[in-house]
Amino acid sequence: MRVPPPIRALLASAAIVVAATAAAQDVDHDKDYVLSATSTARGAGVPAGSTRMVVHSSQGAFPGTTRRVWVHLPAEPILEKVGDEGLAVMVFQDGHAYVDEQGQFRVPIVLDNLVHAGKIPPLAAIFVDPGHTGGGLPGEKPGWQPAANNRSLEYDTLSPEYARFLEESILPLAASDDRLKAAGVRLTADPDKRAICGISSGGICAFTVAFERPDLFRKVLSHVGSFTDIRGGDKYPSIVRKSKPAPKPIRVILQDGEHDLDNQHGNWWLANLQMEKALAFAGYDHRFLGGVGGHNHRHGAAVLPEMLAWVWRDWKAERAAARWPGKVIARICGEGLDDTDAWPSKPLAAAEAFPLPAFALADLPATYVDDGVRGERPSPSLVRLAATVPMPAGVHRFLIRA
Repeated sequence: MRVPPPIRALLASAAIVVAATAAAQDVDHDKDYVLSATSTARGAGVPAGSTRMVVHSSQGAFPGTTRRVWVHLPAEPILEKVGDEGLAVMVFQDGHAYVDEQGQFRVPIVLDNLVHAGKIPPLAAIFVDPGHTGGGLPGEKPGWQPAANNRSLEYDTLSPEYARFLEESILPLAASDDRLKAAGVRLTADPDKRAICGISSGGICAFTVAFERPDLFRKVLSHVGSFTDIRGGDKYPSIVRKSKPAPKPIRVILQDGEHDLDNQHGNWWLANLQMEKALAFAGYDHRFLGGVGGHNHRHGAAVLPEMLAWVWRDWKAERAAARWPGKVIARICGEGLDDTDAWPSKPLAAAEAFPLPAFALADLPATYVDDGVRGERPSPSLVRLAATVPMPAGVHRFLIRA
């Protein structure tokens, strides 16, 4: 049977469209995102921390749910040096995706390397899987399949309930770890020394926890966060913008890619761009790492060491400042300043801190690089002086000169 030329042309065009569609679906937008040495293996001389898993059944928030929880602690010699200040804390949603040292993010390896390099403080990492109802765990092994059936309720809901769950159940569970007791170490109660991280719905969950309860957590990492209309998350840009008169004291870093999801709940890439613009408008300490990838871990895992170092970037200065209670503390900030005389539009992290005898500063002390050679500070730099001064009851007058 002969096919007329117009039909042959139409069939050929259809074949080209089908082939082009299949080729487009086969494009690997994440091919350039690979793990660095910080994520693949512990460096020479880096002591390995230890990780333990427990099964937790909830009685308070999310009653009747069961989940796996892992706690990773620094190596014992590091743990023993923490002292009275308390061990910093970081929580990861979808814990199985982050804790596996051969898996997607390989967080225990990353943390051990960054702690050894001094880029982040020693910390307790708590990896929390979503809860499952029905009398047990969703499967014999950790993973995405079979899925925990309470995940969306816990992660996508805009409420303080998940923060309450962490406060009442997970933080006490981690604090009771016998490794901490053996080292005589407690977990910090300082929200500035607590961070929270998640991917997809776990990312919006991390933001919700800090936004609702900045008295618990003040550092947020979100990977391909679901700021879309699954359970009302698309409202967040507007909510954040309206907080401009009194921004929450939180620090946020977002990661997403141009080929993230686009479905009935919304467009993930546009939603994350809206969040970044809202955070900028309201004056939050934030950063956005945009890429070209899809809705997966690959870009986020590749930049995880960078994200962690950024969100904890002032930990040394703040720890130093805590050693001088009652003193005037000078904090030097360079990042985020430009050559104009404009006052910074958002909070700046301190790179250094040192005590002063009074509210007066004539010169900055010298700074040195590791080999003893004098170093250079960023120019310009901002110096903040602050002190906690107990005052008797009554009316007081202050003279301030600048």
